[in-house]
Amino acid sequence: MARMIPNYCITTSPGEKQLYNLLRDDPLTKDWVVLHSLHIANHVSKAKGEADFVLLIPKYGIAILEVKSHKTVTVSSGSWYLGSDKTAHESPFVQSERAMFSIRERLHERLSFSKNVTFLNFCWFTEVPFPRESTFEWQGWQVLNSQDLETPIDSILSSFNSGIEHLKNKINSQIGHNPSFNEVQIAAVIDCLRPDFEYAMSEKQVRSQRRAELIKFVEDQYQALDLISSIPRVIFKGPAGTGKSLLAIEVARRASLEGKKVMLLCFNTLLASYLKSQYQNPNLEISTIDSFAYRIASLVNKEPLPKNPIEALKLIDFDSLSVPLESKVDLLVIDEAQDTLNSNYFSLLNSLLVNGLSSGRWIAFGDFDSQQIYNSEDGLKVVMERFGDVPVATLSKNCRNVIQIGHFAEGILSSMPKWNSFLRTSDNPNPRLVTIPPDTDMVPMLDDVISELRSEHFSWDEIIILSPLEIPNPADLFRDSKYSEKFSAIDSKRSGQIGFSTIGRFKGLESSCVIALDLEQLKNWSTKNELLYILFTRATDRLAIMANNEARVMLVKTVGSSG
Repeated sequence: MARMIPNYCITTSPGEKQLYNLLRDDPLTKDWVVLHSLHIANHVSKAKGEADFVLLIPKYGIAILEVKSHKTVTVSSGSWYLGSDKTAHESPFVQSERAMFSIRERLHERLSFSKNVTFLNFCWFTEVPFPRESTFEWQGWQVLNSQDLETPIDSILSSFNSGIEHLKNKINSQIGHNPSFNEVQIAAVIDCLRPDFEYAMSEKQVRSQRRAELIKFVEDQYQALDLISSIPRVIFKGPAGTGKSLLAIEVARRASLEGKKVMLLCFNTLLASYLKSQYQNPNLEISTIDSFAYRIASLVNKEPLPKNPIEALKLIDFDSLSVPLESKVDLLVIDEAQDTLNSNYFSLLNSLLVNGLSSGRWIAFGDFDSQQIYNSEDGLKVVMERFGDVPVATLSKNCRNVIQIGHFAEGILSSMPKWNSFLRTSDNPNPRLVTIPPDTDMVPMLDDVISELRSEHFSWDEIIILSPLEIPNPADLFRDSKYSEKFSAIDSKRSGQIGFSTIGRFKGLESSCVIALDLEQLKNWSTKNELLYILFTRATDRLAIMANNEARVMLVKTVGSSG
């Protein structure tokens, strides 16, 4: 499967949509990079231009592809007429050729190796069997047509090989061919072309800079790392967005690279899955506490456990679990400690760690004041009573949320701990409260919110919809939405879709944009304030709350009662 840049396709051209999907999904393109709708600010013959597709193909070269998806193509007196449009158009072969020259010129200026890379241009007529015959104006191998859609990758490579032979025979030494066009060179080409591609996408550039910011530890985290290196056991507490999970994985990663055997345990299944997808090291194991308990119990139980983990956990005697010697670890890192570091799991955790919790090396990160929704005991107090005075350090700088979202959360939930400062203080819109009048269909209003986020160049993957309720089939429930085909439950979400999740299951994670639904359901929940806090602080850049009258009243009462 090719790497697509961007990773979503927005175009009115059915042919471009079809080719985008074919290039993305074909296993034969697994090493390719495809730039779609590449904006060309410095065009050789116009003020600006665009290439429908730029294919970066290892061992071959660079192909510029112009796509025409009209059902009729007429060439009369040198003019091109496409579909029912009576306006004369420029030859698509000239379009693709000039786009190729523009791209080649830029790369030649900046990348010396590109002078030995083959550049070719093609036209793909996706709806008609345009003849693959040479004329005075174009070569037959430059034509791809509707029949080539049956074997698109083979057709592209066959045409490319023919183009290489043509260059060898006709141009010879003036243009070289580099069969070793490789991943490193392709990365350099991407870096060179992306500024033009992102010319009008300032929001996307801002988010890219933000992501770079978030992987740099701020002052609190630097001090925390220094503290960790000198203290064998420590608990870090802090509100949402202060970098606890980031710090946890960084500690675990560093220790694993030093050769130590490390276990990182958390509570949330989605968080564990995300961390495992991002960090892989044979010395580092990442798991939820319940999944780990299930695995150990499966090893030691004489009777097989139910395959359903939820049913199995009801049968497990956690106090009797003993971790085999070969599974013990040198360092235990605990994230979501408010839910994971409690008396239910003490025996298992003690058995897991070399020298146990009293004398072994462990670090815990948690929000014991604002996000404790699964465990009612005072975690810090119980730990101190059981294992002595373990040092407690505090993280207080918000490095996740824009300041407008942080202030909104503090205003609604005034009883929750406040951040002492914000890393992200630039201008951003305030969170939106979208009022749903009585007897009004919410779906068009939800579509408007999504459309606005998309107009700001947020991708589908950057939007998450959170509710107190489980919505297992959002595409069916919201079938009247114009975006329903993009809706998916978080467990089955693919790239290019909007995920739906409960608030609780998304704890520990974040998303650029969060849309909240069904908040009126929380009005009688004992964990209402904690869930609202988790909800608000998941959004890094944009927060929208869809609220009927009942939800609005609940939020107003929360403001008045949480102080």
